[in-house]
Amino acid sequence: MPDTISNASLTAKATCGKYLKLDFGTITMAGGELSFEAAGRRVFDIPLSAIEKIVWHWYSFSSAFEFTTAGQNYFISFMTGEYFASLSRGITWHAALDRALDRRPPNRLLQISLRIAEVLVLFCVMMFLGRFRETFDSLLGFMAVLAGMVLAGLGILALLAQTIVDIILARRQSLFGIH
Repeated sequence: MPDTISNASLTAKATCGKYLKLDFGTITMAGGELSFEAAGRRVFDIPLSAIEKIVWHWYSFSSAFEFTTAGQNYFISFMTGEYFASLSRGITWHAALDRALDRRPPNRLLQISLRIAEVLVLFCVMMFLGRFRETFDSLLGFMAVLAGMVLAGLGILALLAQTIVDIILARRQSLFGIH
């Protein structure tokens, strides 16, 4: 089933749950309601106003979100097939849900500036650790510094990836008329 979007509704293939407790089905947002149906049974059908908390985890690159309603947590992922199509689907849903929930996106220029500052700080830490790695005489000391450098490098990559996703999301939001 192709993903569909209109002013009133949005429908896509998705999974609900985590790890081994996954339901494969269809998520729909229409008429102020959010529902998920899998194998002919409705997993949830709630008004959007009942969503207490919604989180788009950075590590999912906007292709998954977690929300809480009436004390119950749900994890929705759009990673059901081709990678880039799933990312695009998630970004579309992120923009649409923010719009439906009247969540104003934060100032993108400020976010991007903060991400650049974080990258520079991590780069400085990585350079500092790299500069003094020669002072470690033991293999254990060298391994500790090397592990720190690897973690800092992974942090830099994660921040850059999230910044790219934020830019794509901002462009997608502007296409849908979200202010």
